[in-house]
Amino acid sequence: GTNGGFFNRIFCGKCRMVAVMEIMKRDGRREACCPDKITAAVGKAFASTGEAAQKHVLEKVTAQVMETLRGLEGPVPVETIPDLVEENLMALGYYRQSKS
Repeated sequence: GTNGGFFNRIFCGKCRMVAVMEIMKRDGRREACCPDKITAAVGKAFASTGEAAQKHVLEKVTAQVMETLRGLEGPVPVETIPDLVEENLMALGYYRQSKS
């Protein structure tokens, strides 16, 4: 594939989905970029402030992060994802959740 395999289809064992993007883990392993993991991270950010995230917020932030990732050369370092989640939460006005 192009972009070092970034757009090859990769199976995510956790959510049982086929992904089209890869992330680079801290130890150098490549793994499928799974939207469910991004959604879970957003949910944890809300939970850490004692609030439950509304479904539409989870979906919007996940979609925006995935869209940004699609535009990057890959595989993308895993550290990029929390930064993108934080940026998107702040853009939507969820400042406390973005810093949690």
